[in-house]
Amino acid sequence: MSLPPSSSNRSGYTIESVRTAMDLLFSVCGQPDLGVTELARKNGLGKARAYRLLRTLEECGLVKRTEEQRFRLGHAALLVGSAATAQINLANLAAAELARVGEAVQESTQLRIREGDESVCIGSWEPNRDLRVHIVLGRRRRLGLGSNKALLAFESADEIENTLDRLYAASDMPVPREVLRARLDEARRNGYCISRGEVSEHLVSMSVPVYGKGRKPVAALNISAPAIRMSEERIRYGIEQLLEASARLSAKLGCEQVA
Repeated sequence: MSLPPSSSNRSGYTIESVRTAMDLLFSVCGQPDLGVTELARKNGLGKARAYRLLRTLEECGLVKRTEEQRFRLGHAALLVGSAATAQINLANLAAAELARVGEAVQESTQLRIREGDESVCIGSWEPNRDLRVHIVLGRRRRLGLGSNKALLAFESADEIENTLDRLYAASDMPVPREVLRARLDEARRNGYCISRGEVSEHLVSMSVPVYGKGRKPVAALNISAPAIRMSEERIRYGIEQLLEASARLSAKLGCEQVA
């Protein structure tokens, strides 16, 4: 098993040593209990280089050595696999709701999760119309910008303040901390958040949290639309659709009834 060819090699953005290390990791994944010599030969590497890369993967917990000096997946690989499974399952469960909301409002919808102090898009739906917001799977945005405030506003007070400390340590947030804090408070009171021109002056978006077991926020459902089409009535209708979809999806994730 190896990584697929990537067009990014031609763009100059690929770090070759990282890609080579990932090739080794996938080799261990597909055929465990090979030694350094076999893994080096399998990946067209010198033994010394293969050993250095494998030791780096070992330090990260992605592979481990047996007593016979053979390599198999380590505990960190289990964490990666578990997280990937959870995200894929969440995206699959959300697909029907993204389509249902999108068809009702005829605007683009997306599902975003939190990773550190960023949000990541893991699911989307787009209408068949020329003027629409194009959603990019995997696109990251900093927390606190636009409608991804829904991924922060419903956390505990301590988690919100700790996250704000980290976000504002970079000194390049586009709004003052007290302004963002007020917006988070408003979103928490309302149960949803609205972004008018925060990411783009031509964009309006609405977002609501999705809850898992223990009523913990695990994701956010979002509608993104050209501002020219979004009257206050259409915004209210979109929020209603999102809240209903969130309740259904949260129930599927084992959450108690959301108020």
